[in-house]
This record gives sequence, C-alpha cells and structure tokens, in this order.
Amino acid sequence: MAALTETWLKLLDTLMKTFVFLRDVFGYFIPGAAFLALVYYDKLHPLLAAEPKTLEVLAVLGAAYCFGQVLVALGYRLVDTVDALWTVWSTGNSPAQNRRAQGGAPVDAKADELFYRYRFPGIFVENDRQDTIHITRIGLAMALIAAAVMHRYGLGPAHRDATTLLWPAAVLVGLTILYNCWSNQPHHGLMNRASIAAAKKADDAKMPSPNGAPAAAQKTDG
Repeated sequence: MAALTETWLKLLDTLMKTFVFLRDVFGYFIPGAAFLALVYYDKLHPLLAAEPKTLEVLAVLGAAYCFGQVLVALGYRLVDTVDALWTVWSTGNSPAQNRRAQGGAPVDAKADELFYRYRFPGIFVENDRQDTIHITRIGLAMALIAAAVMHRYGLGPAHRDATTLLWPAAVLVGLTILYNCWSNQPHHGLMNRASIAAAKKADDAKMPSPNGAPAAAQKTDG
C-alpha cells in the first residue's frame, strides 16, 4: 500500500511539473509559432525543409517562444484595458477601487494560494488547465491580429498572394476570441477562488497532503 501511495504521489508531482511545461508550450510557444508561420512562412519553409542545423532549429523555437511572450503580454494588456474601461463605465469605480472595497490584502490572498497549491496541488489541476487554455486563446488571437496588421501595412512577407478577405477575417476571428477571453475573466477569477476554498476545506478536514507534511507544521502566522 505504501509503495502504491508513493507511486501516485510521484505521478501527481510529475503532472504538476508537466502543467508548468504545458503552460509554456501551449500558452507561449504555439501562439508564437502560429505568428511566425503566418508572417514568415515563405522564409522559414525553405530553411526548415532543407535539413536545418540544430542551431537554426533552436533559433526558430526560441523566436517562437519570445514572440509568444510578447503577443500574450499585449493581449492581456488589451483585455485588462477593456475590462478597466468597462468597470469604470458600469460601476463608476476603477478596478483598484473595487478590489479595495472587497477587502482583504492582495499579498495575504496570494500567500494563501501559494500555500494551498503546495499542500493540495491536485485541487488546482482544473484551474490550471483552464488558465492555460485562456492564455493560449489570447496568444492565438493576437497572432492572428498581428499577422493581419503586418500583411496590411507591408511589414512582413505575409502571403501577399492570399485572398484579400482572408486578413480582415483573421482580425475578426482574433477580436472575437479576445472578446470571449474578456467575458470569461469573471469565471477564471471564480475558479481560482473556488480552488482555494476547496483547499481550505481539505485543510480544515485534516486531509493528508501529498507531500506528507502535517497542516499545523506547514502554515505559519503572517
């Protein structure tokens, strides 16, 4: 029984590490690779089709990851800006004012989340999965919009022989995805809070932690 428990704990630990890896792959690398494929396909295809050198492959992978980081950062900034404008228009308060009105110190809330993630990582799997999908959608939406803008203004060799309507359609699809991401923001916040609440219930019920440490020994007073 002990051996079986240890096996499951190792599997759970691997799953947690894999989610971190998948977040980078799906959240940043895939959107960046999509952007490169849309904008620089004509230049990358001959390079990769002719048995590229290891350094060339690594350079392309690194560029895809870096572009993905930029696209996701811009996408989040756009979504957060729209959310802030909507909050001010609908409530008359800024997002910061609403957070202060809800009470609670942000640092304490984040500390609780980190603590319960360490103690009950399995409870946060679904939250992390949905968050990874959210990041991927934002990155892909920005990849479509950025590629369309570069094509429109001649900033890259982005398939100039493609159908004229293709790029406006790409912008429309990208904006639709971003709108979906913005409208789902409350759900992701709720999912995160629900995961923390579930972990607190598990802690109150004295459920064993996968890492084996007792609850009283792990949590310290702030």
